[in-house]
Amino acid sequence: MPKHAKLTGALLGLAGGAAGVLAMQAMRSATQRALAVDAGAGRPEAVSFAKTRHRRGEDATITVGRILFTKLWRREPGGREKEVLGHAVHWGYGLAMAAGYGMLRGPSRRPVADLAGGALFGIGLWGVSDELMVPLFGLGDRPGAVPARVHGQALAGHLAYGAATAAAIQGLARAIDLVQARRRRGRHVWPRRRSADLRERLAAAIPRAGDPRRGRFPSLSRSSIPSPARAGS
Repeated sequence: MPKHAKLTGALLGLAGGAAGVLAMQAMRSATQRALAVDAGAGRPEAVSFAKTRHRRGEDATITVGRILFTKLWRREPGGREKEVLGHAVHWGYGLAMAAGYGMLRGPSRRPVADLAGGALFGIGLWGVSDELMVPLFGLGDRPGAVPARVHGQALAGHLAYGAATAAAIQGLARAIDLVQARRRRGRHVWPRRRSADLRERLAAAIPRAGDPRRGRFPSLSRSSIPSPARAGS
């Protein structure tokens, strides 16, 4: 894939990732109300090869934000700061993954297949990130210690994220293709318009025969040319 195509794909992925993160948040809110999910219940139970980093009531994004904040500012963040840090990590990770997806996606002319690929992208991200990397790095409980409804909520959120990201990228790519097609048609039409305008201007500038404006250039008719007989007489 050319470099400019990768850059375009990454930019489209960033824009699509914003739609995906918003869809994920909406799905999380809806499922949390419907399933009465309490992610902070229970005692941390890790299965990581590193020490347990998360605390009770924290999800992985808040844990990552708290660790980074503590290393940079040498103090513990407050409650409000933790929420802001969690949102920042959540948005940053979602946009970064969407940018990578946009770079690897490539052109697609089948909307249904494209949406299906986005949904698979969301499922894969859920399996690798939530179910594998988060517990291994001590950022969350081991999968067996988490209730099934929490797994279902995370899976539904990632499905919404992947599908919305793919749909947004697809719509933006189509809009860009439409604008480029119109520009190409405009470049082909413009020379014809310009030549037609030039012909109209030339026709208006050159007076016709019998036009009174041709006083400086009288027409050469037979009556104005003396014949040899007239010249001899």
